[in-house]
Amino acid sequence: MVPVMNIKKFERFFRVAAGLDVDKNDLERYSDFVNQKIYDLLIRGTAAATAGA
Repeated sequence: MVPVMNIKKFERFFRVAAGLDVDKNDLERYSDFVNQKIYDLLIRGTAAATAGA
């Protein structure tokens, strides 16, 4: 799994953007969410390509 961004940049982004304090668990949940969405898009793309043959 390739991280979307490193922990320090992720923490700084959310502190500046919303005044939130994030930790490593938050980064893991975010990364899991993004990876799942990418996987879902790949599955849908494959299905569309197969249907369109």
